[in-house]
Amino acid sequence: MENNLNNLDDSLFEFAQRDEKLTDTKLTTKRIGYFKDAFYRFCRNKSSIVAAVIIMLLILFSIIVPIVAKTNYTETRNDNNRKKFEKLLPKISLFEGTGFWDGTSKEVISENRYLQLLAFGEETNTTPITNVKKTYMQGGKKYYVVRMDSYENMGISFLTVTPDEYQKIQAYQNEHDLQIIYPAVDYQAIIDKLNESRPINQKYSITDTAFVQSVVNNANVYYYCNIRGIPIEVHDEYLPMYKTSAVVIDDYNSKRIEGDNGTYVYADKSGVEGYKIRVSLYDYFIYLYGHEPSFVFGTDNGGFDILTRLAS
Repeated sequence: MENNLNNLDDSLFEFAQRDEKLTDTKLTTKRIGYFKDAFYRFCRNKSSIVAAVIIMLLILFSIIVPIVAKTNYTETRNDNNRKKFEKLLPKISLFEGTGFWDGTSKEVISENRYLQLLAFGEETNTTPITNVKKTYMQGGKKYYVVRMDSYENMGISFLTVTPDEYQKIQAYQNEHDLQIIYPAVDYQAIIDKLNESRPINQKYSITDTAFVQSVVNNANVYYYCNIRGIPIEVHDEYLPMYKTSAVVIDDYNSKRIEGDNGTYVYADKSGVEGYKIRVSLYDYFIYLYGHEPSFVFGTDNGGFDILTRLAS
């Protein structure tokens, strides 16, 4: 092998370059700057474009949403009432009644809960249950598959207010023809009616734990019921158990519910100066903030508007 290399003919070889100078090929394109080059490379990277679009949308979201979604509700700081309006579902008025993004959800409820919701709806003239999809039996109990409206199911709540606030709510009711305050409930009358057919040694007391927890502490109960707060229908109707008085004892001079002949009591005195009242939370929201409750992304556990929370 080595001998063969030594015996190679020189004519087989020639210089690749003798006098010619080697230089880089002259560029025929336009010069571009650093930033233009960086932008060109950026545009060729699809993932970078997607990320940039997302960032821009987030920036626009954080700027625009607080402006267009600003209401008295979102602007109120340190609002102790906000907790009353927690866990409301996303709602857009455009989709009202469609079952999509309209503040409703599909739920399975017991027969007792179903009867309680019907009673609440009857008192406030609302429809917390928008649709009953089906019923079924399980373990000897009846259940309902329903479409529930989280806004109309806000319910009744107890409030303790000052005399001044009490009068302001009444004035608002008169001005806007809105029923915010509902009559006080005569819990002793419920107990007395339950005891009418019970033996003397089995009488219920208004201080019984079950009755206090399920009825006295539940502002939604206004009807004749058992000690668990389940309605007992009389002649296929709910029987209201409101407090009554022949003379005004509650300083109430405002809109009254249908069926009130002027004797219903709408407040209990609380402390030296104060009134304990039952209010419809939906209508109380309107009184507080000047508009009906409706949240595009709903509210969280603290009652905060999720849309504006995301943007802040």
